[in-house]
Amino acid sequence: LGLEAVAALVDSLGVPALTGAALAPALLGRTGGNPMYMLETLKQLLSQPDGPTRGPLPTAGGVVRLISQRLRRLSPGALRLVRCAAIAGQDFSIPLAEQVLGAGPLDLSDAWAELEAAHVLHDSAFAHDLVHEAARTLVPLALARRLHGLIAQFLEEQGAPAQRVAAHGLASDAPQRAVPHLLEAGRIAAGAMRPQEAMTFCLQAAD
Repeated sequence: LGLEAVAALVDSLGVPALTGAALAPALLGRTGGNPMYMLETLKQLLSQPDGPTRGPLPTAGGVVRLISQRLRRLSPGALRLVRCAAIAGQDFSIPLAEQVLGAGPLDLSDAWAELEAAHVLHDSAFAHDLVHEAARTLVPLALARRLHGLIAQFLEEQGAPAQRVAAHGLASDAPQRAVPHLLEAGRIAAGAMRPQEAMTFCLQAAD
């Protein structure tokens, strides 16, 4: 469903605590407009102890497990690519995948086409948040740390913003390598008159 239809669906439920106009953008981004995923997410939202609150929408565990099962049926090449994308997140790109997976563009073409046909990827990003969350469950923690390290190395070589390099460095199996990038991110934040953000980066570096 599109944005207007998502809002209409929410309003059609007749739940006073749920407003289509307020929820539709976040709900569309999280579920891709899939009605079943939306309803499960809204059920999870309403079941919270404090009821619906402002902030990120909750994760519908049953939907994530369902999507994970679907992802596991992908071909080995597509599964490797989706795992790489899951850890890279917003930093995912074709050049990054080539370096991390040790593959050329032609080696990735079939896997990429399979993921787009399965509505897993769209324009180098996950189709929606729940697919991304499901894909992350397919990567064991130890391997995720190693992947974060490889991604941090790639981003550093590409001159990516210090904050992005630091984020992957901190999540890697060698977090101490993030220190210079954290300090640089702190310097940039201080120069932009964002003292709270600068202090956070510097404290992370100290830790």
